Amino acid sequence: MHQEKVVHLDFLSENIMMDASSLYPEDVHPSMQERNKKGIDDAKSRQRIDSRSVKYYFVDFGLSMFLNDNGNCFVLEQKAPNQDVPELSVPVLYDAPPVDIFILGNVYRNNFLRKYKNLEFLRPLVDAMTQKDLKARPTASEAFTQFKSLSLPRWGPALRWRLQERDETGLSRFYDDTFALARKGMYVVRSIITAPLRISKKVVSLIG
Repeated sequence: MHQEKVVHLDFLSENIMMDASSLYPEDVHPSMQERNKKGIDDAKSRQRIDSRSVKYYFVDFGLSMFLNDNGNCFVLEQKAPNQDVPELSVPVLYDAPPVDIFILGNVYRNNFLRKYKNLEFLRPLVDAMTQKDLKARPTASEAFTQFKSLSLPRWGPALRWRLQERDETGLSRFYDDTFALARKGMYVVRSIITAPLRISKKVVSLIG
């Protein structure tokens, strides 16, 4: 978005939407999202990690502004609704793009780090995005690069494991871990069964 010379200034979780159609191949009921389109049976779904085509969208551009040719947008108004942003505490001229970075980092902290204990590997990124000094915060592209460097080493079993809530009870943890282990076992078995087919398709494509 910043590359398109636009700042949002309202990156609240309510303004981040997800197109989940690839997670539900047979669609869902409009008012009962856990049911299929007819509202009778449970909706068939895929795990998020198994669907690479999920898209996320930012909505509500009511506070957005354009950047100048240098990629800056200096404003004085205390417009952003997230008052945790340090530069909004006093009426001073500030650069808008770092405000977007801070607000989005705050979304990650409040909705993920504080809720799930096995997402701690993202804390260096969130800490960088929510630096008090706006000049110390990464740009959007730098933040994305840091995200990839933190998440790629965990690709595979670690990312397939369920999210663990910080306040879950022992009984809930036992039940959810058992279900997650069974689901992981099914994935491994399915991968072993389909491996020869994937290899043969790759060989055919190389020959062709």
